[in-house]
Amino acid sequence: MKCILAAVAGATLASILLVLLGVGWDLMDPMLRERSFLASLNGLFVGWLVGVLVHFLGKKSLSRALLIGAAGGFAFASWFVAGFALAVMGAAIKRPFAIKAKPLAMAGLALHLLPAIIYFGMQPNWEVVPLLPAPELSNATADTAPADDSPDVVLIVCDTLRADAIFDPEIPTPNLDALRARGAWAPFAEAPTNQTLPSYLVLLAGFDIEKVGMRGNDPPWPTGELLKKQDNQPLASRFLEAGYRTAAVMTNPLLYQIKQDSGYQEFEEGFETWHGLTYEDSVSAYMDWVRGHTMLGFFSNVTNPRFLSNPLRQLLDLDAHWNYRVHYREAERTTNASLRYLEELQKDERPFFFLAQYFDSHSLYVPSREFANTHAKESMNLEGFARGAYSPGLYKEEVAFFDQQVGRLLDSIEASGRPTLILFTADHAERFGEHRSAEHGETLFEEEYRIPFIVAGPGIEPQEFVQVPELIDARSFSAKEQAALAELGTSSTD
Repeated sequence: MKCILAAVAGATLASILLVLLGVGWDLMDPMLRERSFLASLNGLFVGWLVGVLVHFLGKKSLSRALLIGAAGGFAFASWFVAGFALAVMGAAIKRPFAIKAKPLAMAGLALHLLPAIIYFGMQPNWEVVPLLPAPELSNATADTAPADDSPDVVLIVCDTLRADAIFDPEIPTPNLDALRARGAWAPFAEAPTNQTLPSYLVLLAGFDIEKVGMRGNDPPWPTGELLKKQDNQPLASRFLEAGYRTAAVMTNPLLYQIKQDSGYQEFEEGFETWHGLTYEDSVSAYMDWVRGHTMLGFFSNVTNPRFLSNPLRQLLDLDAHWNYRVHYREAERTTNASLRYLEELQKDERPFFFLAQYFDSHSLYVPSREFANTHAKESMNLEGFARGAYSPGLYKEEVAFFDQQVGRLLDSIEASGRPTLILFTADHAERFGEHRSAEHGETLFEEEYRIPFIVAGPGIEPQEFVQVPELIDARSFSAKEQAALAELGTSSTD
């Protein structure tokens, strides 16, 4: 038994040392708790394995067990040479060096408690989202004369936002309420489809979905060549030619993970700066590190990776936050990225066209602390994310947080003192049990198509539209056209 405890001490200390030195880990998120927890488990696994072998091979030496245990801790952590050298040294020594048995055994015994100490004693860092750096703001129009007396234009689109959500008295949306109070608005507008990609092709590229034939996120996807044949011009390109600077912040990865060599029409055409919020997948990277840099992970991978990965994910995944943490306070990161660009754009005399695309009201729902449990009265769980009984409540909490964060964006625009035209809308909506179905992309019912539509800014009087706007109406997005639209109190006909 003393050999096992000595081997546990050697393996655990070696494993923890490698974690502290950062061996094999080069991600932005340190995940120190998660890696230390696994290292302590690896120490126990290696220690017992080595200790039993040393005992039954008749090599009952504490110093030998200590060295070979440390070798096992090092072997699969990019220090194979060091681990191999220690293993050879431990096996070859004929006169083991003197070592006090009782303190070593006590240390080995105490290290059996280390996994529990790390698990309960260290706070999980799932709120730390490894966001990749944003590109610098481009300035392709540096030599272009600015448009005379033209306002800035800001397009704000929230993914999967129902029109009735911003009228729901249960959902606090003071910032959107204030925007609506000073602009032209509709109780709802009509999205062309119930999925993201074709709706944005309508909004940004001006494609007529009925002519293109694209109904969902899957092909057929129109090409850039087709856009030119239809004599269409992307919205951002129109602004660019008018002397505007153009930039966008996108949160939905569907919008910036387009195959560059496919010939497909890309959303970023006409934008000088196109920033998709991209994250390091540290959860998957962590599991790769477990399999490639610990003996426990190695043996699990040889047998069945799920034997370790599934329990480990469940154990470290507190309230399902860890795997879905990119959705936690997502609007805050969208607004932060947008504000950095806006602050720089507002220093330029030239007007700009800026697109801020939010993703919070799209499942999976991970409400922020200040709004959590205000509508969903039970704690969040996996079953409640997309189709569970509390999805409507979680959705409301996400919408409330989105309003708070978009308010920061609107405040910045107001504080700049620059004349700014703002259009707020969504790409499609969402179902919550209506017609015995949930989510979006499957039916033609109005719950999936009714989206908010608010226009506010210079020359626009507060009023309700007489006719129902369509998302394709946003193509007519210039100061004169939108002012005329507001005066008529009706939707534009591009």
